[in-house]
Amino acid sequence: MLDQKMTDSPAFFFKRLSPEARPLTRNNLTDAGWDISFGGEQPVTISAGCSEWLSTGISVAIPVGWYARAAPRSGLAFRNSIDVLAGVIDSGYRGEILVGLQNHGTEDLTVTPGDRIAQLVITRISTGEAVETTELPEADRGDAGFGSSGMQ
Repeated sequence: MLDQKMTDSPAFFFKRLSPEARPLTRNNLTDAGWDISFGGEQPVTISAGCSEWLSTGISVAIPVGWYARAAPRSGLAFRNSIDVLAGVIDSGYRGEILVGLQNHGTEDLTVTPGDRIAQLVITRISTGEAVETTELPEADRGDAGFGSSGMQ
C-alpha cells in the first residue's frame, strides 16, 4: 500500500498579498500540483484567440534546488482550450505570481475572482555547469529532428 505521507519534497511557503487571494489547495494528497486561483477583484474576459495576465495575489518561497511552474488545469485545457503562458518561478523570486492564460478556443472565457486558473507544480532542478565545446559526443539519434522517433 502506498504511504500517502511519504515525500522527499521540502515544504515551501506562500503568502497572500491581498484579501481577495485564495490559499493554494490540493484536492488529493497525490495531486502533482497545487491549485492557484484568480486573485482579482473583478471578472476578466479572455477573448477567443487572445491572452491575459491574471493576478493571483500570491507570492511563494521555493527552496533552492527546486522551482515552481504554473501549469494548465486539465479541465480548462480540455473544455475551453486554455493554456498557460511562460510559467517558471525561480526559487529566488518573491514577487506576485501572475498567470498568463491563452485562449485557443473559439469562445470567450470569463474568469471570476476565486476561479482556479492553473496548477503550481514544484519540481527539483539540476543546474550543472554549461561547458562550451567545438564537438559534441555522438548519440544514436544524432541531429534527426521533429518526428524522427516515429509517429506511433
